[in-house]
Amino acid sequence: NIVALPHGFPSEASIPRWDFLYGTHLLRRTVSGTAAMGATGKSSTSIVEALAMTSGKPLLGIPVPHRMRVLLICLEDNRNTMDKRIAAAMRHHGLTPEDIGGRLYVKAKGEIKFKIAKQARAGSVQRNEKLIEGTVAFLLADKIDVMSIDPIIKTHAVNENDNSAMSDVIECYDDIAERAD
Repeated sequence: NIVALPHGFPSEASIPRWDFLYGTHLLRRTVSGTAAMGATGKSSTSIVEALAMTSGKPLLGIPVPHRMRVLLICLEDNRNTMDKRIAAAMRHHGLTPEDIGGRLYVKAKGEIKFKIAKQARAGSVQRNEKLIEGTVAFLLADKIDVMSIDPIIKTHAVNENDNSAMSDVIECYDDIAERAD
């Protein structure tokens, strides 16, 4: 049974404004994605976006409302490669470690096991509740504003052509976004 009440029509002034974190692409408490063909620069863009948010500087011409704490998880590049890519992006944009100020957290390939969900033989999606809980706890404890994961395909074991299964994967991330603010 569905139970519902008539809409209460709150005053516009009482409705909280959107809390955009990076232009209008990233919104607090929501899941956002960047999609494109392989080898088109998505990973490089995510690194520069993380540096923009942590430094508070509009490196790509996108407004940054304030300096933020960012967790950048790259499941394709190892630590050496990530260190090189971050150093190159910082040099290109004239940033120093002081500009970042300890607000950038990075996990590289091989440093973290991150499978948020898997698909059973019967097709149902099983959530990794322990990972979800641990991620929420970390994000809250370290006051992380944005968690960026590259690429999403490495974070689950479901059929990406199964819309229902992929919806379940995104729901895992949506739960993290809501709970970790």
